[in-house]
Amino acid sequence: ALADDDIFGAPLRPFQRATRRSNNPYMAILLTWVLVQAIISVGELNVVAPFATGFFLLSYSATNLACLALELASAPNFRPTFQYYTWVTSLLGVLSTFAMMFVVNQVYAAIAVAVMILLFVFIHFYSGNQSWGDIS
Repeated sequence: ALADDDIFGAPLRPFQRATRRSNNPYMAILLTWVLVQAIISVGELNVVAPFATGFFLLSYSATNLACLALELASAPNFRPTFQYYTWVTSLLGVLSTFAMMFVVNQVYAAIAVAVMILLFVFIHFYSGNQSWGDIS
C-alpha cells in the first residue's frame, strides 16, 4: 500500500510490481518473507517481543491521539459510539500507552519513538503533494 500510494517515492517503486492475474504485489511479499525470516533467525522470541510491543503500543497511542485531536477540533464527522467516551479517555489512552511502552523496555521504546519521528519527518518533507480527500 505504501508503494502503491507512492508515499516514499523511488525507494519503494520496485515493490509496486504485481502479478497480472490477481494483482498481488509479489516483490512486497518477498520483502515481507525476508524480514520475517530475519526475525525468526534471531531464535529468541523474548528478544523480539519488547520491540514489537513498543511499536504496537505506539500505534495505539497514535490512534488515541487522533481521536483526541478530532474531539478537540470538534470535527463534525467524528461521532464515537463508546458510551463513556470523552476527550479525557483519549488523553488517558495516549498517556497510558506511551507510559507502558517505557515500562516494557526503555531502550526499545526510545527506538520506536525515534523511528516514528523519522518517518513523520521523511513523509512530511519528501512525499509529493497528494490529494487524500476531505474529512468533512
